[in-house]
Amino acid sequence: KHPQVGTAVSFPAGVAGASSYGHVGFVEAVYPDGSFQISEMNYAGVSGVNYRTIPAAVASSCQFINF
Repeated sequence: KHPQVGTAVSFPAGVAGASSYGHVGFVEAVYPDGSFQISEMNYAGVSGVNYRTIPAAVASSCQFINF
């Protein structure tokens, strides 16, 4: 699957800075080059929501979950 706005993204351990447990976020935007912006919590500290852009090459290592 590919990133789509509104889907959840699951990062396996070690991918895109995920801990040994993995990490999750929500896809907020998808850009023409295939990179995508996510919103997440507990990545840059233990409180608050932050946003970051994930490179297109990382998408193939992730799972995207539609609700």
